[in-house]
Amino acid sequence: MKTQGPGGTRTKILDVARELFATHGYAGTSISDIVGRLGTTKGSLYYHFPSKDAILDAIVAEPADALTAIIEAAEATPPPPAAQTLGALIDLQGRYPAAYLAFYAGEGPLLQKYSKRHNLEDRTERIIAALARPDPPTTGRLVRARAAVGAVKDGAVTALRLHGGVIPPGIRDEILSAALGALGDPKPFPLP
Repeated sequence: MKTQGPGGTRTKILDVARELFATHGYAGTSISDIVGRLGTTKGSLYYHFPSKDAILDAIVAEPADALTAIIEAAEATPPPPAAQTLGALIDLQGRYPAAYLAFYAGEGPLLQKYSKRHNLEDRTERIIAALARPDPPTTGRLVRARAAVGAVKDGAVTALRLHGGVIPPGIRDEILSAALGALGDPKPFPLP
């Protein structure tokens, strides 16, 4: 794949694909849709990406890479407060809405493919283990940590779908509160 500067064709392709995937989903967006929005040719697009699959892979790689920093922080000693880790996960989905909307709206085989390619299952398990500390965590603590991460994932994707690819601040607080409640931690603020 060819790379260019911030205003290059590759970047423009990714920007348009993010917007279309967030609006219409991965399955609902064609190469022709992307090319039409760009006002270019398929040849120009294929010069940078061999397929729609490669475009999605580039889009999913961005938050997957950013997740590494969240995991490393969560695994630190002493660990950060759970609200900080869970809030960072919510914010990650808000920063990369197209990747999450395309990923979670995808078909089963698509989800499995990208999950394996970007090692998302292992990364999720590391976050859960970090939230379930102390070591060794009890089964109850592991269950609550998994429920908290699930609340973040599902809550953020729901907010992104309902609010045009944005997680409004008040809704972010609701998601965080639900996740902390699942974890068994007190809510950091009163909700209306």
